[in-house]
Amino acid sequence: MRCPHCQTENREDRVACYHCGRDLTMMRLIVNRARIHFNNAVEQAKELNYFEALGELNSALELNARLVEAHVLKGSILGRLERVDEAREALQEALRISPQAARAHRYLLELGDVEKSTPLRKRLGLVYGIAGTVTALAVVVGIGVFVRPGGAPPPRDTPNGGTAWSLLAAGDLAGARASAANLPHEQRAALEAAADRRVDDALELSRVALEAGGAPAALEALRKLDDLKLGAEDRRVVERQRALIATSEAEKLAALLTGIVAHTSEAHEAPAAQIASFAEAKDRYTKLFPESTDVLDRALANPRTEARALVESRLADDGASDSVAAAKSLAGVAPLAALVNMDDAVTERLSAFSLRDGERLYGEALAAARDGKQDAFDAALEAIRALPIPQREIESKTEALRSLLVEREQRDLVASIHKALDSGERETALQLAASLEAMGGKPSPELAQQLNAARERVAIDSYYRLMEWGDRIEAGELSRDEAEEVHRLVALARGPLPQRLASKATDNLHFFAAQAWRVLGESEKAWDEMGELRRIHPDSVYLQVE
Repeated sequence: MRCPHCQTENREDRVACYHCGRDLTMMRLIVNRARIHFNNAVEQAKELNYFEALGELNSALELNARLVEAHVLKGSILGRLERVDEAREALQEALRISPQAARAHRYLLELGDVEKSTPLRKRLGLVYGIAGTVTALAVVVGIGVFVRPGGAPPPRDTPNGGTAWSLLAAGDLAGARASAANLPHEQRAALEAAADRRVDDALELSRVALEAGGAPAALEALRKLDDLKLGAEDRRVVERQRALIATSEAEKLAALLTGIVAHTSEAHEAPAAQIASFAEAKDRYTKLFPESTDVLDRALANPRTEARALVESRLADDGASDSVAAAKSLAGVAPLAALVNMDDAVTERLSAFSLRDGERLYGEALAAARDGKQDAFDAALEAIRALPIPQREIESKTEALRSLLVEREQRDLVASIHKALDSGERETALQLAASLEAMGGKPSPELAQQLNAARERVAIDSYYRLMEWGDRIEAGELSRDEAEEVHRLVALARGPLPQRLASKATDNLHFFAAQAWRVLGESEKAWDEMGELRRIHPDSVYLQVE
């Protein structure tokens, strides 16, 4: 049994491919079915029913073209029927699949030798054991005895006898049935039974495939009948089987939709994964059964009615007591509404909820912004974002609220800056001014002048404090906390120093910063500070000391 995925040969009893691990259940079903046809062929051959045996062999080889023993048996029967070229082709195919098929080798050699000097009937007798008194022909390849000794092909003394069975073997069931009309009753009945069995086998395989692999596998089994020339009645039987497969798949979809409705009713929210599975399965159904959409519509009638009733119950809630909860509940069934063509009604009602709640929440946020109540503002803004409306509408509603809040915060910062300056807390005032600038605010010209003066005063004070530590900094005697304080003072001293200090303070500040970085173990940053010092003051005494 060959794995269809990796083409590895496996034993016929394998459940999974020992090489790639893929499931071989379907292949086992097909191989077993082929084996059944082969065994039937053996039984027919034993009874000298060669054309029926050929029909069974053809069915077996359609399912498993690598069944070596079927090719060998086919070759032996074709030889008895005087179809030498076809016999040779069947035996050569057996050898192509399995070069170790010894009897196929022997039959081909014997066939080639005797063809050169013996009349056809005698050649066949010599090769296949039917000349004179009949000798036993036991062809054993793998399992089973193929043909019983003795006998002859089906009678050819009746009109169209050979033609009917030949047509059946070739897959022309309609032609075979028509040709059998002139046969004796027993022969006609035998041919009709063989033709019925050909169709029944395909239908049975389709039913097995439906249970094991679903609709695609079942339809694939039926497609093999499309390759045959079926009569009107056979065609009706095949179409009935297709209709049964379509009905089975439609009922599965109906069950899935019923489950979606039940879950949505209990959980108040449609299950996204199941809805996606339903949509995919429905699309697959329409592709597999384009002529059976009415079957699906009938199967889905009841669950669709239940789904619409559920959506309508959510639409009926006007949200008088809790519009936010009503909108959330309605949004939960929106995916289900789309499945039953009610999404427009749900969208319209959600928009109404959103507009009403949005205006109310906007008013709450506006009041909170004006009063400076940050927590209330954040809560209202979060509620607005939770509304089931497009993001662009949310942004348009919240943009004005943000502006109001920012303006309020900027006014508070300006007031705090004035208060800090009045109390002499210059560093605090400068920090608040940095926050104001980060928010996009600008101080008034008068406040800006006061802040510039504060920066200069803070820079001067910071520089002089650093100079008091100068000896300790140069000696590298700072603790880690003191080194961090030096960095803070350096940053402040690099503000707008007066001209009298700025010219001589630069090299001090770079050196002090470098020394502090060394204490903190940041040698690369220390190197950068000294490099900047070399660029600005190449003649600095600190460079000469280094």
